[in-house]
Amino acid sequence: MKTEDWIKNFERNLPEGFPVVAMGWPEAEYGICHENYINYCSDAVNETPDGESAPLLPTFEEWRRKERGEISYDLGFSQDYCDTCGSFPGIRYAATAMPSDLADKDYVALTVCEGCVLYIANGETPVDCED
Repeated sequence: MKTEDWIKNFERNLPEGFPVVAMGWPEAEYGICHENYINYCSDAVNETPDGESAPLLPTFEEWRRKERGEISYDLGFSQDYCDTCGSFPGIRYAATAMPSDLADKDYVALTVCEGCVLYIANGETPVDCED
């Protein structure tokens, strides 16, 4: 496939109205939100044995940092085609498509192949493209 055709295919497969693509997913896609923090705290208190003091709980920001530290953008093998270039099933990575106005908090979570990761991160097309 020619480089020009690969880029057109990539851009054509982006969700309409979401031309900006970045690696990773927003925290909400990983369950990092205030509601889950409250559930975490509630579970910790409810699991405290009778007669014992409740555990010292982290602040939301402390919990958030800990949860963020466990995130991997490598999603592993998927039998789905790449969301952006349509390549065959394989290893997939988390990416996010966003609107041009980044103040708009809407987004579309994508799973992309390694070739698309290189293009999103560095603007490099896959090595098997022809010029």
